[in-house]
Amino acid sequence: MFSLSFYEGKKEKNLRKKSLKNKLLSVCMITADSDDFVYESLSSVYEFADEIIVVDNNSQDNTLEILHSFPQTKMKIISRKFEGKNYQEIVKQKRNICLSKAKGNWLLVIDPDEIYKYKDMIWMLNTIKNTRKIHLRYNSVQFWRDYDHVIVGPHWDDSQERCIKNLSGLKYDKFAFSVSVNGEILAKKYGKKYEDGIYWAGEAEIRIFHYGYATNPWKIKRKITNYLLSDNPMVNESNIEQFVLKHPYFSGHLNQPRHGSEGLWIAGIDNKKQKEEVHPFQEEHPESMGAKVEEFRRTGKMPWEIILE
Repeated sequence: MFSLSFYEGKKEKNLRKKSLKNKLLSVCMITADSDDFVYESLSSVYEFADEIIVVDNNSQDNTLEILHSFPQTKMKIISRKFEGKNYQEIVKQKRNICLSKAKGNWLLVIDPDEIYKYKDMIWMLNTIKNTRKIHLRYNSVQFWRDYDHVIVGPHWDDSQERCIKNLSGLKYDKFAFSVSVNGEILAKKYGKKYEDGIYWAGEAEIRIFHYGYATNPWKIKRKITNYLLSDNPMVNESNIEQFVLKHPYFSGHLNQPRHGSEGLWIAGIDNKKQKEEVHPFQEEHPESMGAKVEEFRRTGKMPWEIILE
């Protein structure tokens, strides 16, 4: 079983019950076999949230066990099997369920491989309490293959809405990763109607640390398997292995698997059109990672993986 330093005692639980009618921040997370970083991701935001809603797509790994290891006083976990071949449609369904359940004045949409710094979350809470804006926009740090390198380029510019006022009519409509209000796109570059409502945060204020591309080869294999099964009608449980092994990632290329509306595609540093580059990571990892990064370097496993053995 996992332990959390910010475990809520009886007094804290009672105070939280009294404040349920005036929630400031709802954290919305979707998962699907996400045990790579979900423990670290949820740990980085747990104490700052008034409620946490997780919609899970029938995870078969340790995701649900990790989620239930957190104090459940402000957790709502919905797990069922989402049918469908299109990855983005499934993501959109799950995200909209999250939005429909959220009661907070503000929503923080976080993926289970993203981590926030403690000081950044403090800044976020102070900002949403006082701003007249309706959503915050900020960049992410994308780790590449390990904890010591990040990838930069136009493909990795963050254009998603992550911290949003809980407006009437808010939902994921035309895009799985872009929010609309009554059909009007909220914060993409061409969402002009709500352009004045954006707070453009600088890197000194807040950033996402996205560890989704710093994984072991077997986890990459699992990710490719999930994408192929959801996107490619030619792939099924009986022939998935041969499709996975033909993937360019396992042919010695530096590419990472990505998905798109037409199925699996590749984004990598050898793509001249995207002009992506990999640079050494010169900063400190978020406080929630800390010694865990060193432990991963020594063992190749995250702490919860060792605990579960």
